[in-house]
Amino acid sequence: MGDVKSDCHKVKKELIAESFKETFSKRNPDPENLAKVIEAIKLSDRGLSDDQRNELDDAMDLDLQDTLVEAADQQDWLEKLICNVKIYKSPGPDGIPNEFYYLLRKNEHLISLLKNALNIPRRLGYSLIL
Repeated sequence: MGDVKSDCHKVKKELIAESFKETFSKRNPDPENLAKVIEAIKLSDRGLSDDQRNELDDAMDLDLQDTLVEAADQQDWLEKLICNVKIYKSPGPDGIPNEFYYLLRKNEHLISLLKNALNIPRRLGYSLIL
């Protein structure tokens, strides 16, 4: 991209879109280097304790969160999260403004779709916990 500049809104929009595309397409770490970093963290004794790991794992278990909310008769965790987003801000890299989620936060189909999408990495066995 370099030093490309523009005063035209349309061109600026295209430059920003290209910048995001370029930035996020490069976010695939080298598996060998990633393994070295993870091993270094484990060896440094700075990783999570077993209790912290279990607590974080439970917090990331979205099915468990649904069960806890239902048992306590509380507001749905995802709806609560959506209610706390800032609206009237620029959309993120996905291009969807927060108002979309906010206006449809009571739509059970959207909530179900979002929960399923959020659960995919966990169901595939991916974990962010070291």
